[in-house]
Amino acid sequence: MKQTTKRIIAASSVVAVLGAVLTVVLLLPSEKEHTETASGDILLFDKSSLRAEDITVKNQSGEYQLLGYDYAKEEESSEEIAVIYTMQGYETSVLSKYMTDALVSECLSAAAVRVVDKSGKKYADYGLDKPASEVTIIYSDDSAIKMALGREAPDQSGIYCRIDGDKSVYLVNASSVDMFLVDKLQLFEKTLTGEMAESEDIASVSITGTGYDQPVLITYPDVMTSPYSETCSRSAFVDFGTLFFDYTASTVAAAGVKEEELAQYGLAEPYMDIKVSTTENTTVELLASQADKDGSFYFMKQGGTIVYTLSKEEADWYGASYRDFLGEYAFSVSLDNADAVDITVDGRTDHYMFRRETVLNPTYEEAVQTTLYREEEKLDNTALYELAAALSALERGEEIPATLDGCQEVFRMKVTYTDEAEDSFSLYESEAKTMIAVLNGHIENTVSADAAGQIVSQAEKLYR
Repeated sequence: MKQTTKRIIAASSVVAVLGAVLTVVLLLPSEKEHTETASGDILLFDKSSLRAEDITVKNQSGEYQLLGYDYAKEEESSEEIAVIYTMQGYETSVLSKYMTDALVSECLSAAAVRVVDKSGKKYADYGLDKPASEVTIIYSDDSAIKMALGREAPDQSGIYCRIDGDKSVYLVNASSVDMFLVDKLQLFEKTLTGEMAESEDIASVSITGTGYDQPVLITYPDVMTSPYSETCSRSAFVDFGTLFFDYTASTVAAAGVKEEELAQYGLAEPYMDIKVSTTENTTVELLASQADKDGSFYFMKQGGTIVYTLSKEEADWYGASYRDFLGEYAFSVSLDNADAVDITVDGRTDHYMFRRETVLNPTYEEAVQTTLYREEEKLDNTALYELAAALSALERGEEIPATLDGCQEVFRMKVTYTDEAEDSFSLYESEAKTMIAVLNGHIENTVSADAAGQIVSQAEKLYR
């Protein structure tokens, strides 16, 4: 072989080797040059002029993918096209705009406090061999960024990070990447219900479920029809109903839940089924499971696909009883729409009747004149109205007796209204001289013995 040919072959071999080495070097992660931000940080990337259309995150909660879609907008609108995100596999569950906006913001740019390591050989020292989070972002121009987050710095000054294609390890502020570490379930909407309009008022509250032998039913303005017929505290009724508008939970337990899966959360047959309606026919219905030994329970909107976890400490409405709606007073009675009143005291019962007729007043205007009769005897109604006022001011005590055994009835008033409805209120005296109020056959509370004694005395005066 000629000497020239040997030289050519040798030169070709050297070139081939150098080319292979150069290829390997080019394929290795490099130390990239970065610009500084106005605050002096190192700009890792800036995609703020683009849209993040496909975001894949893998962290301790698993892997999830968000896809962005354009909002439909009016043709004449000059606003920028907004993007709504859905999570693959959970399309029936709405994501929180607040949370997705925060996540997307972190996808559009990143800056580092400083370079920690340029060697590209010590990733394990920074938790980057097994990243806490791996993020892949595809933008509207089809460019992509891949990012890995390692562990927190020992002095808690930030989190270690690297960008695919750059061998350096950087320290970034935790607040600039914290959304990539969030459990994917917490990206879902936590507000269950909308706000109540200012023009609306609470019209009805219904509480049913396995935790209730009888439903609690209250209607506008303040009338309880179940489990007992009573007048309620208007403020308690309204405050309870209003709670469930614009209601926000703190923790998402599951998303994309199907109807056949509700049983595993105790919501197929809920412990509480709360239904609230307004005067403008807006209705919300919420379901709660029975609480566990730690006081936690599952909670969801009827017909929804997201299940939340709440605790009894943060939900003081949980386990609400009909007693929570009762007013301050044991019996609220108005004789304005009464047709008849029966009063029993000292073993004697008297029957009083109201007769109403339309008359002309001194200015020749029509007015209703009410006359009180006992049997056929016409009476002054002042004493009876004073008795009704005293009854309406009889405050409930805290004690709720379990039985009337050994008690003696000392007073009873039965009111029949013009619509034929009835209320019956009694006072019983126990062997210990405690006075007990009973409304419509149901034991209410103890009441002041002095106040009850005055009522009995007022009733006795009616006979004189």
